Amino acid sequence: MIIDPQVARREFISFHNDEDTLRIEQQIQQNGIDLRLANLEKLLGADIAIRPAEKELCNRWVCKGDHWILWPGNVYEVRFEESVVIPPGVAATIHPRSSFVRNGVFMWSGLYDAGFEGQIGCFLKVLGPSRIRIDKGDRMAQIVFQEANGSAIYAGEWKRR
Repeated sequence: MIIDPQVARREFISFHNDEDTLRIEQQIQQNGIDLRLANLEKLLGADIAIRPAEKELCNRWVCKGDHWILWPGNVYEVRFEESVVIPPGVAATIHPRSSFVRNGVFMWSGLYDAGFEGQIGCFLKVLGPSRIRIDKGDRMAQIVFQEANGSAIYAGEWKRR
């Protein structure tokens, strides 16, 4: 069952700019909470093989500035302004805003397990034929919190990263 976003806002999520109460209230949607763009990194190709099982990451280029043009075919790592503390009995998923989907932007993220703490993000690829302009602070996705019946909590090395 989806947890009421008003409850989730108070209990599971922190906003890096908490003094802007009106903006935060505008982020609360019917079933989730809007996530705003904090920073972006473009994933770069390389002639070496990485080993995801050993937590190796591919090379990245940090995108500087307050707005960016995303090119078709490129993959970007997105970090949102918001951070979460997910308690036992709760899990979260991230979904793209429909305006991005309608413009050929595909986003995906892993499941955020009970016990995860830290900044959240996703990966993004422009599948459509047009370049996409995004600005720092743009609402890009929604996080949805759900009840989870798992007995364990996340204690992995990505906690608080």
